[in-house]
Amino acid sequence: MAEVLVIGGCAIDLKAGSAAPLVAETSNPGFATATPGGVGRNIAENLARLGTEVRLVSRVGDDPFGRLVRSETAAVGVDIVGVHTDAERTSTYVAVLDSDGSLEVAVADFAAIDTMTPEHLDPQWFTDVGYVVLDANLPLPVIEAAITQADRTGAMTVLETVSVAKARRLVPLHERGLAVHLITPNEDEYAALTELIDPLLLASWVCLRRGADGSRVISGPGTRPVDIRAVFVPESEIRDVTGAGDAATAGLIHALVRGGALEEAVAFGHEVAAHTVRSELTVATDLADLVFRTPPPPE
Repeated sequence: MAEVLVIGGCAIDLKAGSAAPLVAETSNPGFATATPGGVGRNIAENLARLGTEVRLVSRVGDDPFGRLVRSETAAVGVDIVGVHTDAERTSTYVAVLDSDGSLEVAVADFAAIDTMTPEHLDPQWFTDVGYVVLDANLPLPVIEAAITQADRTGAMTVLETVSVAKARRLVPLHERGLAVHLITPNEDEYAALTELIDPLLLASWVCLRRGADGSRVISGPGTRPVDIRAVFVPESEIRDVTGAGDAATAGLIHALVRGGALEEAVAFGHEVAAHTVRSELTVATDLADLVFRTPPPPE
């Protein structure tokens, strides 16, 4: 039985990093890697490596990339019974990184996820899970169906907003009387939402990601926002920022599963993200070294 059900993108990540500051319109010496990726899949792998039992629901093609993604995701302990293989081709994310690890440009082909339908969701997968995590790469009908199923079983729903464009697509959820418990936008995504709607109409809590400034937890009217510091990582130790947001969300969920309060969980998410940016991998392989412990009760 899974503790967390993650529904979202599953892809192959093709990353190229320059050995020196990038020069446009020419070849840059560096490195290239091909690893499993996708926001939902990354969150699921992070959770499994942290020690949380997790099931992934997604969609890939029955092709070499799809078989690689499925096998390597299962190998780290993720239940992949919900990863369908009926797509025309597996989603692909291509990223180019500068020599300091920062993202220069990326291209995403997510047709396999764009064409998912509510029929890809088995209601049985929602039974007995405490948390359902969604990523906004999913088509809106799939998100709506997942929220509805989670509401029926009483699971806490967390929605990763992914990007400015994907965040804006979420506004109709409120118009249809649907909301989640927590959304996790960055500053650009939050600003895009506030141009259209109060984000608290979409969720009971907002965990606003502010990069090096940490996170701000926002709840209902009359409640003061809570700022939570980021974990400082010297620039010289940063290898790759790709996947840091997914790691932060997974750390947050893992801590909630372990009984942490929301603010404690956000702080642990910062620890996982800081650990991840020190790795050249999208998901660090040694996350088991990070242990969440709830603070002792006040005397």
